[in-house]
Amino acid sequence: MKSFENFLVPPKKETLSANIAAQLKNIILKQKLKKGDKLPTERALAENLQVSRVVIKQSLLSLEQSGFIEIKPGPKGGSFVKKDFTKPIKIFFQDINLNNDVSIDDFKELRNILESAVARSAAGKASPADVEILTAINESFIEEKNKQLHGEINNKFHLEIAKIAGNPIITNLLKSLLELFFYYPGTSVSSSFLKVAYQDHIELIEALAQHDPDRAEKKIYKNIVRQNGRVK
Repeated sequence: MKSFENFLVPPKKETLSANIAAQLKNIILKQKLKKGDKLPTERALAENLQVSRVVIKQSLLSLEQSGFIEIKPGPKGGSFVKKDFTKPIKIFFQDINLNNDVSIDDFKELRNILESAVARSAAGKASPADVEILTAINESFIEEKNKQLHGEINNKFHLEIAKIAGNPIITNLLKSLLELFFYYPGTSVSSSFLKVAYQDHIELIEALAQHDPDRAEKKIYKNIVRQNGRVK
């Protein structure tokens, strides 16, 4: 376990939980802690920083809400590094949606813009290995018997294209956006739609393999318009 004692500083009383959360976040990032690394216990942190466990718990809950850690209960539980940087984005999307600040059409438009740009960029960077990965994902999409997994595999396909494009900010935005669509009716994948989407993916893979940005953009736009049309 990484040593935290050398990095922690007793905080000012008026900003106890926020100060501690900021310190722990800084340690996670600067010490490059990996996903799954365990943080010191609440008791150990409280003793080291000379604060109550209530304050430590507040700090950890704040970090969990922001996606930096995951808190697991039980004898083998504790606080573990997670680094899910999409969580705040997902919460933002959900909040503005629930508050009726935006409509589903606004989210559809954002997806069209993001994925069109992603397809064009990926077309200039896709390697034969990338094409193989996309093909394998698409084959698992059509072969999977569990209907509940079709949406997840479809999202995986689109996120893989974003990874090829190489911009992690866009990838995280798209990941949060795709997950949001599961909140809406009509997102289950029917047998007829599955076959159509599978063929759309094949044509998109071909465009990427040929490094044709115009065709890639056209094919992904066609595919997501089909998908968006099923979300009301």
